[in-house]
Amino acid sequence: MLALRRPLSRLASCLLLQANAARQEASSRVIWAPVRFFYKEELPSFLLRADDDPAFFRPSKLGEIGLSNADLISKILYVVRRPYWSPEVERELQLLDIRPSEFHINEVLKNIQEPDVANGFFQWIRRQKWYVPSTYSFSILLNTYGRGKDFQAVQRVLADLKADKCPMTTVAYNTLIKVYGKAHKLDEAWGYYKEMQDSRCVPDIFTFNTLMSLYSYAGQSEKVLEVYDEMQKIGCSLDRVGYEVVVPHAGKVGRLDLACMLFERMKAEGHQPNAVAYSALIAGQLKSGRLEIGTKYFEEMRSLEIRPLLGTFASLIEAYCKSGRLETGLKFFKDMEAFNYKPNLCIYAALVDAHAKAGMLDAALEFYERMRGVGLWLPPLIFAVLIEQHAQAGKAETAVRLYREMRGVGLRPSHFTCRIVVGAVAKGGKYDDVERILFEMQEMGLNVADAVNDSIVKLVDDKRISDAWELFLKVTGHGFTPHVSLCREILHGFLSCGDMEHARQMLSFMQRPGSAVDLRTYCMLLEFFLRGSRLEHEEVIISFMRETKHPAHSFLCGLMGSSKHRKGQSLADYIKSFYSELEAEVDFKTRRYLTNVLLNYLVVMGQERKARSFWKVVYQIHMYPNSIVLQGDLTWCLKVRSMSIGAALIGVLCTLEKFRERILKRRFVPQRIKILTGSKADSDAIAVRQAIEAMMKPLDSPFIFQDEDLGSFWCRGSFFVKWFRQSHVRGILRQQLPPEEEETAEASATTAGKLLLVGSDDMPLPASPDLPFPVGDEDVLPPGFQHGSAATAAAF
Repeated sequence: MLALRRPLSRLASCLLLQANAARQEASSRVIWAPVRFFYKEELPSFLLRADDDPAFFRPSKLGEIGLSNADLISKILYVVRRPYWSPEVERELQLLDIRPSEFHINEVLKNIQEPDVANGFFQWIRRQKWYVPSTYSFSILLNTYGRGKDFQAVQRVLADLKADKCPMTTVAYNTLIKVYGKAHKLDEAWGYYKEMQDSRCVPDIFTFNTLMSLYSYAGQSEKVLEVYDEMQKIGCSLDRVGYEVVVPHAGKVGRLDLACMLFERMKAEGHQPNAVAYSALIAGQLKSGRLEIGTKYFEEMRSLEIRPLLGTFASLIEAYCKSGRLETGLKFFKDMEAFNYKPNLCIYAALVDAHAKAGMLDAALEFYERMRGVGLWLPPLIFAVLIEQHAQAGKAETAVRLYREMRGVGLRPSHFTCRIVVGAVAKGGKYDDVERILFEMQEMGLNVADAVNDSIVKLVDDKRISDAWELFLKVTGHGFTPHVSLCREILHGFLSCGDMEHARQMLSFMQRPGSAVDLRTYCMLLEFFLRGSRLEHEEVIISFMRETKHPAHSFLCGLMGSSKHRKGQSLADYIKSFYSELEAEVDFKTRRYLTNVLLNYLVVMGQERKARSFWKVVYQIHMYPNSIVLQGDLTWCLKVRSMSIGAALIGVLCTLEKFRERILKRRFVPQRIKILTGSKADSDAIAVRQAIEAMMKPLDSPFIFQDEDLGSFWCRGSFFVKWFRQSHVRGILRQQLPPEEEETAEASATTAGKLLLVGSDDMPLPASPDLPFPVGDEDVLPPGFQHGSAATAAAF
């Protein structure tokens, strides 16, 4: 049968070869290397052409090979074009009695689509006596196996290449880089590039274009630029394809100077930048905040009549909307519609976000409805912005509707979004909706406590205490366990408005089984007692304090009573013992809060002597760390920024006495003494400063107020010593509670007996001996005393 085959005519052979080349070209029309961060229509032309192989891998056309060569190639193809290789095919090749050249062999390999058939034909060629090894042929076979991603076969071909002692060429390495890269094996592709360098094969432009395109497809912009740097090292210049890949990635990673330089060089070399290059350069400029430069490139693009891409408009609209220039963003939006582009998700999201943040909620909703009409939905973050802006504008119904639609399309609201919705609904008084949203939050595994706390605290801040109490009862009735801080906020609201009945109910709730009033709540009650303007309120608050049964209340009773109430302990030991117990249970800020409130209480109740003793003990146990700072012999400073008014007043008295004792002991006077109260922006610091001024003014104090930003009182050390010479000053500053009086003193304060700290006629001033040296009117110190100086400060 084989002998009966009639040979093909020359014309038929040429037509068959030409048809085969056309079929292979059509079958290879695939886009294999898209740039991931562009739209599909924005792909570089290098990545969009029909065949990504170099010219030497494509079948030659009829005019390129001639009729005689075409006749021989078509005869071989007529025999080997089978779905699989078999011995029958080899026998037919033997009967042809031909001796094809390397050119013929390569053309046949290019036209065979089935890798096994191509390998069978090539192995048959290798067994012939007239076979001459060729790296070119192996490269074609590598490319054929690479299209099928058969990498075991690729390695076998490499082994055969080495067995035939064929040298690895640039074409072979390029083939390996391409086939491994197209299979997303970028590490192997880069490894073959390094092996190529080590073998002293010089990479060509196809090598670099392939690598840059592969890394572009993978979105690895840094590797694209690394390949570009490799090109520069060997002196290889970019072609149009390289420019179209490198310029976008240089702009993406922020190397705008490089992108602009390559862009201008591209134009200087006669390569017209396409829409992709312009779009990438504009996007890079806009992301770096250079809106004017990006707009200039856009206008240049329009002047050259290059049609802008949708991504170009998206970058411009998003950049101008984020920068607050909404009008310009809307102008580009209209230009985009003039080109018949349909807005994508990024454009809609930018417009909705910009309109919502600008307070133009109706326009934001209009764009939102347009999105819904085309089947697009906002990302969760923009949904949250839209919901938040409507909630802040008091449009709770719209906020809830958006929340429902967000959940209806399968998006999961964040914890922040749910808190906003709960707060808006609670502010509108729709507590049933609050309850439903809280249950939904529990189903989604979100923390409910924060949302409830925010809503109730917001109602308390708005003086809507009754609404806060109603919401509190509703959520606690369904098993919600409120945090003690929330209960304290509600109790604070009831006490502030004088609603003692609801305050008692809140306090009873805090004392339910398994719970107890914490120390901060007790301190808050004590603060409200000191603020009380009505006697009946003071009595009620005292009953609240008693009902808490907190250890701090027992401590306060012992502090105000005699040694019998303290079980024979001295006042100092009693204070230290209580604070040592607190240290293991309560944090430092709460302990200092208690200290400030107790000192306020002692001062207001007229117990100045006990307040002095109390302050000295708490200073020893570091309740006010770093409050006294001795800067050598230049400046001695007292910082009262973290103290309450009562603590600051007592601290000033005790510290000034301490400074006096230090002067006498060291026989050395500092250059200045300072009292720091805090910034003028702090209302508490202003109140402390005013209280210190009121205390020091009747005493003809040498301290002057100097710096409002720091809140600084200061005086010269010599003036301080002179001031201490006055008897009434010595009496006030040195007043202490003698031990014998401490043992017998009883609590003299009552709920109605609030005394002033300074200037009270009921406050005895004990006699105090004169200073051991006189101080005259001039700034002169007695013999043996000296001023502090910079030298002594440095030595200190």
